[in-house]
Amino acid sequence: MNMKAVAPGKAVLTGEYSVLAGGPAVVLATNSFVSISLESTGSESWTFETLGFESVPELVSPNRLPSSSGSSLISAILKKFGFVTLRDLSDEGLLPSKIITDSSSFFLSGKKLGLGSSAAVCTASYRLLCQVLNREPNIKEAIDIHRTWQGGAGSGLDVAASWHGQIISFQNAESQQFYLPPEIWIEFVWTGKSSTTFDHIRKFQSLNGKQNKKALESLKESSQTTKENFHLQNLLHYQKTLKEFDDACGLNIFSPEHNKLGTIAHQNGLAYKPCGAGGGDIGVAFGDDTNKENRQSFVDSATSAGFVCLNLETAEHGVRVTA
Repeated sequence: MNMKAVAPGKAVLTGEYSVLAGGPAVVLATNSFVSISLESTGSESWTFETLGFESVPELVSPNRLPSSSGSSLISAILKKFGFVTLRDLSDEGLLPSKIITDSSSFFLSGKKLGLGSSAAVCTASYRLLCQVLNREPNIKEAIDIHRTWQGGAGSGLDVAASWHGQIISFQNAESQQFYLPPEIWIEFVWTGKSSTTFDHIRKFQSLNGKQNKKALESLKESSQTTKENFHLQNLLHYQKTLKEFDDACGLNIFSPEHNKLGTIAHQNGLAYKPCGAGGGDIGVAFGDDTNKENRQSFVDSATSAGFVCLNLETAEHGVRVTA
């Protein structure tokens, strides 16, 4: 048996943090894809290998599940399905195989870009295993598996983006297709530093106090307004509100690198914000038809400052499985 699944990454355009409190987010699925391939080997043992994320190849006997960091999501999925060992898969007609997880397009110079690699790996692995085990795939189950793997944290928007592709709005675990206005353009930039989403979410969940709640309500309101009217002035207001939320809560969303990119964007009349949890990873600049001539100026200035502008486009499709 030979089978392969691919799933796109994600970039949060608006709504980070507010989505964790019931607000809306707008998420773009990127044309960077994770791939998971399965090939029957005829061997007595299973082999698990990862590309991109550094992990030592693992040879696993049928009497257990894989345990390396590179195969932890596959184990999480199998446990959710009720499997205790790899030998149990033989009862479902799946013989020992080689499974290769390739997330190399989510890394640059050995550092993760922040495109939701774990969610894409989870989504692709889940759909692949559902296919070979004749299970009906369910996005809510996939979100639950990824959230459990993260220790109960996360909204599920990254799995939803990988599942559906294109651009979606996401709120309270529900997704709808979203269309950017034709006059809006976007430019993604990598700060050069990786960030850990899990740490930011945990810190957010520990927040309390009236000041934090007021800042969060303002962010939710701005997220809703921007989703309903996705134009540059609302994006500029959202950027300002996100910065005020960061200052009130001390989450370090706007790292020094993001602040520098924000200054470059401001000089060109653009809106700029970190994508997702912030603190590093990627950010996005927004412009429209009134300042489209400033796009190249922003790219040139960001590049001269040592940042990397990414040639990311919208993924035309979500997760897919092919034989």
